[in-house]
Amino acid sequence: MYRDGGIEAVRGRTGPGRKRRLSPEQEARLVQRVKAGATPRDGVASLRGSQIRGILDREFGKTFSLAGIYRLLKRNGFVCLEPQRVSLPSVRLPSRLQPRTVVVSANPVPEPS
Repeated sequence: MYRDGGIEAVRGRTGPGRKRRLSPEQEARLVQRVKAGATPRDGVASLRGSQIRGILDREFGKTFSLAGIYRLLKRNGFVCLEPQRVSLPSVRLPSRLQPRTVVVSANPVPEPS
């Protein structure tokens, strides 16, 4: 094709790729469903990848890997949230109680403001 028509012959053509598992209409319905949030049927307060996997299976009859779900969400403008980092206040113990190594919980409970 390129040899016969040059760059103009191949411009605008998309390469072969895997066909999407959800139609554009189904994808739009899923986006609306995720934006609406969790329902009592979901049994959770907020939707995560595994819950969205269940929605896809129940409501659309489709199976996805978690990586596929996250790619689908990213393609539709969703972003992954990371937990907020909380700095711990420094605690000064009396020298007789001062350990050589202090182990602090990785997930401290923030103090109420």
